[in-house]
Amino acid sequence: SDHVFVPWNSFHGFNPGHIITDDFLPIYTLLSYFDLTDRELAMVHIDLPDNDSTHRWDNCQNHRKLCEPYMERFLPLIGTELRKTSTQYTATLDSISRTTTTTTKRKTRYVCAAHGVAGMGMLTDHGRKLHGNFEKDFLWTHNIGRGDSFYRFRNWMIGRLLSGENGDARGDVDVEKRDLSRPPYRIVVSNNSSTDARRNISFEEHAAVLRSELGKKYELDIRRVELSDMSVADQVKLATGASMLITAAGGGASIGHFLPRGASMLVFFAEFPPDKEVSTGQYNGWVMDWDTYNNFAYIRTHWLPIRHGGNATDSNDSSGQSEADMNVFVKLVDQELDLISHVNDYD
Repeated sequence: SDHVFVPWNSFHGFNPGHIITDDFLPIYTLLSYFDLTDRELAMVHIDLPDNDSTHRWDNCQNHRKLCEPYMERFLPLIGTELRKTSTQYTATLDSISRTTTTTTKRKTRYVCAAHGVAGMGMLTDHGRKLHGNFEKDFLWTHNIGRGDSFYRFRNWMIGRLLSGENGDARGDVDVEKRDLSRPPYRIVVSNNSSTDARRNISFEEHAAVLRSELGKKYELDIRRVELSDMSVADQVKLATGASMLITAAGGGASIGHFLPRGASMLVFFAEFPPDKEVSTGQYNGWVMDWDTYNNFAYIRTHWLPIRHGGNATDSNDSSGQSEADMNVFVKLVDQELDLISHVNDYD
């Protein structure tokens, strides 16, 4: 009775952003619907049928070895481990109508929990839309009104991860209770956070400019990190005490989930020429997961362009920021730090 059965199929489970918002977010949402968020998870990865109607080109069914290290790394966020999950290659669920005339009713062979939740589809972070690559992704907002749920999801993952370190995979706690209005102001600068060269940006120059331009006005604690070198627990602990996160858009930006209430997030997206078109539609730049971060409600999210003068297939290893871009960046950080430093003035 203390377990809940969770069948799931991970799509692109070798990317932190997909894992957190396409797998963990809908799982949490389902659990919250039925007041089951305090239960242990009995997770079974259900492989999809091999037919033309099933889109499985980029899921863990086809990339099992690629997914495994990511699942090993991130599953503790929901209080479990890869070794505690299982994969069922041929499982099917047959539903028998009450009006059936069949005398023999089929039943599942698997009984592993008193409760079960399933049906993740539209509970992901962008539903039927893509991430923010194309104009059509901006026609409607999928996550309107989910701000409180996003914050509870954040705290649930933090509680599961940190209490799980002590052997108990339950809890709903926050960490590092900091008064963000008091210095030093921790700014996390996430460098080289993407495997895509167009978004694999170093923000060392930005960090240096901030220290030069704002270091006398504010007591700054600038943490320049490469998240791939850190454990998930250390990433979460770093983020929960941060006043601001500076990152490129994409999976590496998922640490933004763990920022505290009142923090700021500056997301740099790959900008392309406005006349760039691909087979699936008009490019709008890679404003990845805009619908998610803009609806977090507990943080303020701002979007800044990574300038790419070429087309969408060009690779660039610098952020291509002009002097004007850098001035806007510094003024935006100044504004946010001024707001954060005076937040208690409005109580």
